[in-house]
Amino acid sequence: MSERTVDLKSSSSRREILKLGGAAALGAAGLAALASRPAKAAGSGATIAWIYNPQRLTSGHLAPNAEVAIGPFLYPGTTFDSTNYYGIVGNLTAMNWKGKNGWLTARPNGTPFQTGTQAIDLHFGGKVAAWTNFFMTVFGFGDGGPQSDGIFIVRNGPTATDYAVDLLGFLNIDQ
Repeated sequence: MSERTVDLKSSSSRREILKLGGAAALGAAGLAALASRPAKAAGSGATIAWIYNPQRLTSGHLAPNAEVAIGPFLYPGTTFDSTNYYGIVGNLTAMNWKGKNGWLTARPNGTPFQTGTQAIDLHFGGKVAAWTNFFMTVFGFGDGGPQSDGIFIVRNGPTATDYAVDLLGFLNIDQ
C-alpha cells in the first residue's frame, strides 16, 4: 500500500481529506465484501422445468359448473411423471362456448372450489373462436408426503365450453 500526505495549509486540503476518507471507506467495504463467506438463502425456491416443445395434455367438453381432474401424466420423452413435480405451468384455452360469458379455473386436486374467493384463470366471451391464458397451479398432496399426486382440477363456470390444456412446464420440488 502507498501512503499519501496532505498539506493541511492548502485551500484544497479539506477536499483532499474528504477524497481520501471516501477512498478509505470504499476500500474497507470492498475488503469486507471480499472476506465475506458465501451463503445460500434458505428455501432457494422452486424452479420451473420448461418443456421446450409444449404438449397438448388434454381437451374435451365441460358442462356448466362441471370440473375434470387431470393427471398424473408423463414428462414428454422421459419416464418421469407429474407426481415427481410440485405443480404445472400451462396454457388453458376455452373454445366453442354456448352462451354469453364464462370462465375456467385450475386448482390443486383435493382442494374444494371456493365460490367468491377462488382465482379465475381464464375469462371468455364474445364472438371470437377461442380465448387462452397462461396459468400455474400446484398439484394435490394426497398422503402428505414429499411427492405430489400429480393431479390438478379444471373447473368451468356458468357457460358450457370446450377446453384444452397445454403443458409448458413443471414446478420443481425445492431440493
